[in-house]
Amino acid sequence: MGTPPPEIAIIGSGLSGLALALHLSAKGISSTVYEYRPSSYSQGGEIALSPNAVRVLDHLGICTELAKQGFNSDTVTLLNRSGVELGVLKQGSLFGYPSLRLNRVFVREALLKECERRGVKIVFEKEFVRLAEHDGKVKVVFKDGEDVSVDLVIGADGLRSRVREFIDPTAKATYIGTMILYGNIPAEILDAKMGNNKERLPMPSMLFGKEGSFTIWPRDPDAREVGFFADLLLPDRSREEWEQTGEDKEALREMLEKCYCQGAWPEQVQTMIRSAPAEEFRIWPVNMVPRLTSWSSPSKKIILIGDAAHAITPSGGQGGATAFEDAETLAYAISKCTEDAKLLEKWETHRKTRVQEAIDFNNLSAKVRKASKYTAVQWTREWFIWSVLKIKGAEGYRWLYGYDAVKEMAKL
Repeated sequence: MGTPPPEIAIIGSGLSGLALALHLSAKGISSTVYEYRPSSYSQGGEIALSPNAVRVLDHLGICTELAKQGFNSDTVTLLNRSGVELGVLKQGSLFGYPSLRLNRVFVREALLKECERRGVKIVFEKEFVRLAEHDGKVKVVFKDGEDVSVDLVIGADGLRSRVREFIDPTAKATYIGTMILYGNIPAEILDAKMGNNKERLPMPSMLFGKEGSFTIWPRDPDAREVGFFADLLLPDRSREEWEQTGEDKEALREMLEKCYCQGAWPEQVQTMIRSAPAEEFRIWPVNMVPRLTSWSSPSKKIILIGDAAHAITPSGGQGGATAFEDAETLAYAISKCTEDAKLLEKWETHRKTRVQEAIDFNNLSAKVRKASKYTAVQWTREWFIWSVLKIKGAEGYRWLYGYDAVKEMAKL
């Protein structure tokens, strides 16, 4: 008789937790997902999925359906605040899959639907409170007093992970000083305000100026809903104060107008800010998790993935992608660890290296996007963007967008 598959508890039913459960299921390994929120919970907002993220979803069989619900693109045009093109970033079908922007709800619903189809067990309103390792097992204790003993616990519980406290209790998410403000305007309203004779910016596009960056990116297949998001520098505040900031919609519009409705910013940008429905404004205070020495307990019985392990800034569009990669690669490692006792250790080393490369890419993108009052600094940034795209070309990003989890794990 062969070694029985491990009993696995996944803490968190976010995107990485559900993806991991599905990848394990595909390999004949069952798991149970525990989520403290009710099944009716729904986190709105948009998510941008680069080709390496879409590849993981395709391996789960849900890519085709999701592509019908979002805006598919092959390129992003980079412009300065005057609308002058700096270059075109190719990140779509050149790497086998398009880039996709859509409502986050659609992604989670597709994952939940696939979990139901495959019989993955999800227990909602089950709040995890502590862990304890004993006799080669991990005891998971819940707020209601119940507990389970399993072979592996996977912390997929996000930015403010409780599981992470058992790996490194000092690693807390911290605000980095930037808030992203999201908005949306129906294309018909934008057309009416702009008039048919006004030149439009390409979509998707990202504009860079002294005041920060402003991105235009539709969120539906036919671009009937034109989304946008902008960086704003704000001091940190309490959770209650952030909630108040997000609720004062007209004050948010004023913040956008102060930064992006002046000087050389294109008429389309200013029109979108002034005409977008304020009720759709949403904020995202950007937090990061410090680099962890380890993503796992010494026994490798408790493992972190996704934001629990490495919450990174959204500036390079790799937060969701690295979480999906974690899920697929970890499922592979778990399925093969009886053949190679060191495979989980190799997995962690590989993923830490890969994620750090993505973080470096994101950090560079964040530096380019950050506001600066100095014209010389902005000119230098524009030259940098132009030269990098010119020198690297599309193939310069294959390491990022061409990543295939299955092929990479087979090399270990």
